[in-house]
Amino acid sequence: MIRMALAVACGGVIGTLLRFAVATWVSAQWPRHFFLATVAVNLLGCLLIGYLYATFLARPDISPELR
Repeated sequence: MIRMALAVACGGVIGTLLRFAVATWVSAQWPRHFFLATVAVNLLGCLLIGYLYATFLARPDISPELR
């Protein structure tokens, strides 16, 4: 149980830092279009979640903590 909680916490930290980095980069590139940071982060997040979901379905041998 503790391993699963730690895995979720690590995933949350990584996701939060990536979201912040992408939003900061997009805001720096296009400062007049502040909404693009939110759109870019949400689109990239959806694509990444879809890719990982398909990968984990195809490989059931991966540990539950990693999934």
